Amino acid sequence: MKVNVDCYGKGWLIKVRVSHLGELLSAPAYEEYLSDEVSD
Repeated sequence: MKVNVDCYGKGWLIKVRVSHLGELLSAPAYEEYLSDEVSD
């Protein structure tokens, strides 16, 4: 079974562990990053 075939039926969950919180981007920084990626 593919992971996202039945996400609303039988459902599925993932657990994410972030090890370096200091490396996460803020929402504005992420938007800027995305706009830079699109314009390249």
